[in-house]
Amino acid sequence: MCIYCGTTKYRLIYKNHYGKIPIDLTGRKYDIHHIDGNHNNNDPKNLKALTLQEHYDIHYAQGDYGACFLISRKLDLPNDEYSKLCTLSNQKRVKDGNHNLLKRKDGSSVASDSVKKGIHPLMGKGLAHPKVDKKIYCFEHKTSKERVYMTQYEFVRKYNILQAHVSRMIHFKQKSTKKWILIR
Repeated sequence: MCIYCGTTKYRLIYKNHYGKIPIDLTGRKYDIHHIDGNHNNNDPKNLKALTLQEHYDIHYAQGDYGACFLISRKLDLPNDEYSKLCTLSNQKRVKDGNHNLLKRKDGSSVASDSVKKGIHPLMGKGLAHPKVDKKIYCFEHKTSKERVYMTQYEFVRKYNILQAHVSRMIHFKQKSTKKWILIR
């Protein structure tokens, strides 16, 4: 928490101490970067406004591909670039020994434990995951009028649509994607 402005929201802390967050030439607000990499350190001296590309480049150079993936969703990169970032991120997590799907000696994993306990981070959030995504949605193609009934995971895989776009449709933040709409 900032002792001066009484909040833990780092974007608000930045605004309170440095003024309005800049906007780039495309109309996108700058990202606020934690200089020391600690997202709990919201000291105003640890916060810096960067363009999305600058923020992406810093994390890429540091090998923080997970952060790159999150930032890249706002950059509208091609799908193969998203795929490359996911691969690099997962390879690093496996190498570091902290990937959720790494099996223990007894055959269990962090991911399987959380699914069994009902606390998996994807459960109940409308995110596509084959083991936790059980809700059936109705999607309709605007042009062909084709209607399909399937889970978000199945839909994303079958029609090669970004999961983030489908999730935004489900949460009413986006009306359509690739001419598909969600029918409730």
